[in-house]
Amino acid sequence: MTKKLTKKQIKNASDILISWKKKMPFYYATAIIIVFLIVLFQ
Repeated sequence: MTKKLTKKQIKNASDILISWKKKMPFYYATAIIIVFLIVLFQ
């Protein structure tokens, strides 16, 4: 039942994953800062 992926689809998927990997540290940093601010103002 699995549909065969085209090379273009595989390339697009890997591009998305690579861009996510590059952005992850920023998401973690913002999450940590938000948690820190919540703890600070309680």
